[in-house]
Amino acid sequence: MCLSIDMIRKLLHIALLAVLITACNSITEPEPEKPQFDELTISDISATAIRWASWRVVKDTRNYRLQEIGFMYSTNPEIPVEKADKCGTEYKGGYYNFGESITGLTPNTTYYACLYCVTNDGKYFKGESQTFKTREQGDFSQVTVQSPLNDNVQLHMIGCYRQSNTSVLVEVAITNNAIQNNSVYRIYYPGYGDNVDGRSYITYIQDDQLTDYVEGSVVYEMNGDISDGSSHGAFFGAGALPLGSTKKLKITVSGVPAAAQQLSLHIMSYFYNYPDYQKIYMVFKNVPIY
Repeated sequence: MCLSIDMIRKLLHIALLAVLITACNSITEPEPEKPQFDELTISDISATAIRWASWRVVKDTRNYRLQEIGFMYSTNPEIPVEKADKCGTEYKGGYYNFGESITGLTPNTTYYACLYCVTNDGKYFKGESQTFKTREQGDFSQVTVQSPLNDNVQLHMIGCYRQSNTSVLVEVAITNNAIQNNSVYRIYYPGYGDNVDGRSYITYIQDDQLTDYVEGSVVYEMNGDISDGSSHGAFFGAGALPLGSTKKLKITVSGVPAAAQQLSLHIMSYFYNYPDYQKIYMVFKNVPIY
Protein backbone atom coordinates (compact mmCIF):
# COMPACT_ATOMS: atom_id res chain seq x y z
CA MET A 1 0.00 0.00 0.00
CA CYS A 2 1.41 3.39 -1.01
CA LEU A 3 0.86 6.35 1.26
CA SER A 4 0.20 9.74 -0.12
CA ILE A 5 2.47 12.65 0.65
CA ASP A 6 -0.29 14.25 2.79
CA MET A 7 -0.68 11.04 4.80
CA ILE A 8 3.09 10.83 5.38
CA ARG A 9 3.15 14.43 6.56
CA LYS A 10 0.29 13.78 8.99
CA LEU A 11 2.07 10.70 10.39
CA LEU A 12 5.30 12.69 10.84
CA HIS A 13 3.39 15.45 12.67
CA ILE A 14 1.76 12.87 14.97
CA ALA A 15 5.15 11.24 15.71
CA LEU A 16 6.78 14.62 16.41
CA LEU A 17 3.90 15.59 18.71
CA ALA A 18 4.27 12.31 20.63
CA VAL A 19 7.98 12.95 21.10
CA LEU A 20 7.33 16.47 22.37
CA ILE A 21 4.67 15.26 24.82
CA THR A 22 7.03 12.56 26.18
CA ALA A 23 9.85 15.08 26.59
CA CYS A 24 7.62 17.54 28.41
CA ASN A 25 6.40 14.85 30.79
CA SER A 26 9.99 13.91 31.67
CA ILE A 27 10.94 17.48 32.67
CA THR A 28 10.88 18.01 36.46
CA GLU A 29 11.24 21.14 38.51
CA PRO A 30 14.92 21.81 39.36
CA GLU A 31 15.87 21.29 43.02
CA PRO A 32 16.41 24.58 44.84
CA GLU A 33 20.02 25.50 45.46
CA LYS A 34 21.30 24.03 48.73
CA PRO A 35 21.90 26.33 51.71
CA GLN A 36 25.32 27.94 51.76
CA PHE A 37 27.28 27.48 54.99
CA ASP A 38 29.61 29.94 56.70
CA GLU A 39 33.18 29.19 57.80
CA LEU A 40 33.68 26.74 60.68
CA THR A 41 36.48 27.32 63.19
CA ILE A 42 37.67 24.60 65.58
CA SER A 43 40.10 25.70 68.31
CA ASP A 44 41.33 25.01 71.86
CA ILE A 45 41.82 21.32 71.11
CA SER A 46 42.74 19.38 74.25
CA ALA A 47 42.53 15.70 75.22
CA THR A 48 38.80 15.79 75.90
CA ALA A 49 37.46 19.11 74.59
CA ILE A 50 37.36 21.56 71.67
CA ARG A 51 35.62 24.83 70.87
CA TRP A 52 33.69 25.41 67.65
CA ALA A 53 32.62 28.78 66.26
CA SER A 54 30.91 30.25 63.22
CA TRP A 55 29.73 33.75 62.48
CA ARG A 56 26.41 32.83 60.84
CA VAL A 57 26.40 29.00 60.34
CA VAL A 58 24.15 29.33 57.26
CA LYS A 59 24.83 32.26 54.93
CA ASP A 60 21.97 31.79 52.48
CA THR A 61 18.91 29.59 52.89
CA ARG A 62 17.54 30.20 49.38
CA ASN A 63 14.18 28.49 49.09
CA TYR A 64 14.46 26.52 52.33
CA ARG A 65 12.82 27.34 55.65
CA LEU A 66 15.11 26.34 58.50
CA GLN A 67 14.20 24.94 61.87
CA GLU A 68 17.61 24.24 63.44
CA ILE A 69 21.26 25.12 62.85
CA GLY A 70 24.44 24.01 64.58
CA PHE A 71 27.53 21.82 64.70
CA MET A 72 27.79 18.03 64.45
CA TYR A 73 30.71 15.63 64.84
CA SER A 74 31.49 11.92 64.71
CA THR A 75 34.36 9.44 64.53
CA ASN A 76 32.78 8.29 61.26
CA PRO A 77 34.18 10.24 58.26
CA GLU A 78 30.68 10.36 56.76
CA ILE A 79 29.30 12.17 59.84
CA PRO A 80 25.96 10.29 59.63
CA VAL A 81 23.17 12.59 60.78
CA GLU A 82 21.30 9.78 62.54
CA LYS A 83 24.30 8.88 64.74
CA ALA A 84 26.46 12.02 64.92
CA ASP A 85 26.62 14.10 68.09
CA LYS A 86 24.95 17.48 67.59
CA CYS A 87 25.28 20.89 69.18
CA GLY A 88 22.38 22.82 67.67
CA THR A 89 19.97 25.64 68.33
CA GLU A 90 16.63 26.79 67.01
CA TYR A 91 17.02 28.85 63.86
CA LYS A 92 16.14 32.52 64.20
CA GLY A 93 17.01 35.06 61.55
CA GLY A 94 18.95 38.21 62.31
CA TYR A 95 21.41 37.09 64.97
CA TYR A 96 24.98 35.92 64.66
CA ASN A 97 28.03 34.57 66.49
CA PHE A 98 27.53 30.91 67.26
CA GLY A 99 29.87 28.63 69.14
CA GLU A 100 30.25 26.43 72.16
CA SER A 101 32.70 24.22 73.99
CA ILE A 102 32.37 20.49 73.34
CA THR A 103 33.54 18.29 76.22
CA GLY A 104 33.65 14.59 76.98
CA LEU A 105 35.67 13.68 73.88
CA THR A 106 37.97 10.66 73.79
CA PRO A 107 41.71 11.43 74.02
CA ASN A 108 43.97 10.73 71.04
CA THR A 109 41.00 10.26 68.68
CA THR A 110 40.29 11.58 65.19
CA TYR A 111 36.92 13.28 64.73
CA TYR A 112 35.09 14.63 61.70
CA ALA A 113 32.90 17.70 62.07
CA CYS A 114 30.75 20.10 60.07
CA LEU A 115 28.08 22.75 60.35
CA TYR A 116 24.54 21.61 59.65
CA CYS A 117 20.97 22.82 59.30
CA VAL A 118 17.57 21.18 59.41
CA THR A 119 14.60 22.38 57.34
CA ASN A 120 11.02 22.59 58.59
CA ASP A 121 10.25 19.30 56.83
CA GLY A 122 13.11 17.52 58.65
CA LYS A 123 15.66 17.49 55.84
CA TYR A 124 19.34 17.76 56.85
CA PHE A 125 22.04 19.69 55.00
CA LYS A 126 25.71 19.55 55.97
CA GLY A 127 28.56 21.98 55.38
CA GLU A 128 32.11 21.15 54.44
CA SER A 129 33.72 18.53 56.67
CA GLN A 130 36.72 19.27 58.88
CA THR A 131 38.99 16.85 60.72
CA PHE A 132 40.52 17.30 64.15
CA LYS A 133 42.34 14.99 66.54
CA THR A 134 42.19 15.24 70.30
CA ARG A 135 45.45 15.26 72.20
CA GLU A 136 46.84 12.43 74.25
CA GLN A 137 45.82 12.40 77.88
CA GLY A 138 48.85 13.79 79.67
CA ASP A 139 50.31 12.27 82.82
CA PHE A 140 49.94 14.85 85.57
CA SER A 141 50.46 12.46 88.49
CA GLN A 142 53.70 14.23 89.46
CA VAL A 143 52.10 17.69 89.58
CA THR A 144 52.19 19.27 93.04
CA VAL A 145 49.04 21.21 93.95
CA GLN A 146 49.15 23.75 96.76
CA SER A 147 46.56 26.05 98.29
CA PRO A 148 46.03 27.40 101.82
CA LEU A 149 42.37 26.36 101.45
CA ASN A 150 42.93 22.78 100.36
CA ASP A 151 40.17 21.55 102.67
CA ASN A 152 37.69 24.05 101.26
CA VAL A 153 38.74 24.08 97.60
CA GLN A 154 39.88 21.03 95.67
CA LEU A 155 42.20 21.62 92.71
CA HIS A 156 42.86 19.23 89.86
CA MET A 157 45.12 19.52 86.82
CA ILE A 158 43.38 18.40 83.63
CA GLY A 159 45.78 19.31 80.84
CA CYS A 160 48.65 21.48 79.64
CA TYR A 161 49.13 21.64 75.88
CA ARG A 162 51.33 23.71 73.61
CA GLN A 163 49.27 25.72 71.14
CA SER A 164 52.17 27.43 69.36
CA ASN A 165 55.85 28.22 69.79
CA THR A 166 54.95 30.85 72.39
CA SER A 167 51.54 29.81 73.72
CA VAL A 168 50.35 27.13 76.15
CA LEU A 169 46.78 26.11 76.99
CA VAL A 170 46.23 25.03 80.60
CA GLU A 171 43.10 23.31 81.96
CA VAL A 172 42.38 22.97 85.67
CA ALA A 173 39.30 22.03 87.68
CA ILE A 174 38.19 23.85 90.83
CA THR A 175 35.70 22.25 93.24
CA ASN A 176 34.03 24.16 96.07
CA ASN A 177 33.95 21.71 98.99
CA ALA A 178 32.99 23.97 101.89
CA ILE A 179 32.45 27.65 100.99
CA GLN A 180 28.77 28.50 101.26
CA ASN A 181 26.65 31.43 100.07
CA ASN A 182 29.19 32.86 97.63
CA SER A 183 27.57 35.17 95.09
CA VAL A 184 30.55 35.68 92.78
CA TYR A 185 33.71 33.70 92.27
CA ARG A 186 36.56 35.63 90.64
CA ILE A 187 39.86 34.73 89.07
CA TYR A 188 42.71 37.08 89.88
CA TYR A 189 45.45 36.25 87.45
CA PRO A 190 48.63 37.17 89.34
CA GLY A 191 50.99 39.91 88.32
CA TYR A 192 53.55 42.07 90.02
CA GLY A 193 52.46 43.75 93.22
CA ASP A 194 51.13 40.80 95.19
CA ASN A 195 53.63 38.86 97.24
CA VAL A 196 53.37 35.46 98.85
CA ASP A 197 56.18 34.08 100.97
CA GLY A 198 58.32 37.02 99.98
CA ARG A 199 58.08 36.57 96.21
CA SER A 200 56.02 38.17 93.50
CA TYR A 201 53.16 35.89 92.57
CA ILE A 202 53.51 35.34 88.85
CA THR A 203 53.48 32.44 86.45
CA TYR A 204 56.84 31.05 85.49
CA ILE A 205 58.17 28.26 83.32
CA GLN A 206 61.24 26.15 83.59
CA ASP A 207 63.16 23.44 81.79
CA ASP A 208 66.35 22.36 83.54
CA GLN A 209 68.67 25.33 82.89
CA LEU A 210 65.84 27.46 81.53
CA THR A 211 63.98 29.76 83.94
CA ASP A 212 61.89 32.65 82.72
CA TYR A 213 58.91 34.76 83.74
CA VAL A 214 55.77 35.10 81.68
CA GLU A 215 53.97 38.43 81.33
CA GLY A 216 51.91 37.78 78.23
CA SER A 217 48.23 38.30 77.61
CA VAL A 218 45.86 35.91 79.31
CA VAL A 219 42.68 34.45 77.87
CA TYR A 220 40.62 32.13 80.03
CA GLU A 221 37.39 30.24 79.61
CA MET A 222 35.13 29.26 82.49
CA ASN A 223 32.33 26.88 81.49
CA GLY A 224 32.16 28.42 78.03
CA ASP A 225 32.43 32.09 79.08
CA ILE A 226 35.57 33.70 77.63
CA SER A 227 37.40 36.67 79.14
CA ASP A 228 40.78 38.17 78.44
CA GLY A 229 43.24 40.52 80.07
CA SER A 230 46.87 40.59 81.10
CA SER A 231 48.99 39.01 83.81
CA HIS A 232 49.18 42.29 85.72
CA GLY A 233 46.53 41.54 88.31
CA ALA A 234 43.28 42.11 86.43
CA PHE A 235 40.08 40.83 88.00
CA PHE A 236 37.90 38.46 86.02
CA GLY A 237 34.34 37.62 87.05
CA ALA A 238 33.54 33.93 86.81
CA GLY A 239 30.12 33.87 88.45
CA ALA A 240 29.27 31.98 91.60
CA LEU A 241 30.81 28.62 92.39
CA PRO A 242 28.07 26.95 94.45
CA LEU A 243 28.87 24.56 97.25
CA GLY A 244 29.73 21.12 95.89
CA SER A 245 30.08 22.26 92.29
CA THR A 246 33.07 22.04 89.96
CA LYS A 247 34.09 24.42 87.21
CA LYS A 248 36.77 23.93 84.60
CA LEU A 249 39.13 26.80 83.95
CA LYS A 250 41.07 27.23 80.71
CA ILE A 251 43.99 29.66 80.64
CA THR A 252 46.13 30.55 77.64
CA VAL A 253 49.55 31.65 78.81
CA SER A 254 51.50 33.66 76.22
CA GLY A 255 55.24 34.11 76.02
CA VAL A 256 56.23 30.54 76.88
CA PRO A 257 59.46 29.75 74.97
CA ALA A 258 59.33 26.81 72.58
CA ALA A 259 62.14 25.09 74.49
CA ALA A 260 60.16 24.98 77.73
CA GLN A 261 58.87 21.55 78.68
CA GLN A 262 57.55 22.33 82.14
CA LEU A 263 55.42 25.02 83.71
CA SER A 264 54.42 26.12 87.19
CA LEU A 265 51.07 27.89 87.22
CA HIS A 266 50.19 30.40 89.94
CA ILE A 267 46.60 31.62 90.13
CA MET A 268 44.84 33.85 92.63
CA SER A 269 41.09 33.84 93.18
CA TYR A 270 38.55 34.76 95.82
CA PHE A 271 34.89 34.37 96.71
CA TYR A 272 32.50 37.23 97.34
CA ASN A 273 30.76 36.79 100.70
CA TYR A 274 33.72 34.76 101.92
CA PRO A 275 35.15 36.29 105.16
CA ASP A 276 37.22 39.34 104.20
CA TYR A 277 37.14 38.18 100.56
CA GLN A 278 40.12 36.04 101.38
CA LYS A 279 42.28 35.33 98.36
CA ILE A 280 42.99 31.76 97.41
CA TYR A 281 46.51 31.20 96.14
CA MET A 282 46.54 28.18 93.86
CA VAL A 283 49.83 26.67 92.71
CA PHE A 284 50.40 23.88 90.20
CA LYS A 285 54.08 22.92 90.19
CA ASN A 286 56.02 20.66 87.83
CA VAL A 287 53.35 20.68 85.12
CA PRO A 288 54.58 18.96 81.92
CA ILE A 289 53.76 20.69 78.63
CA TYR A 290 52.43 18.29 75.99
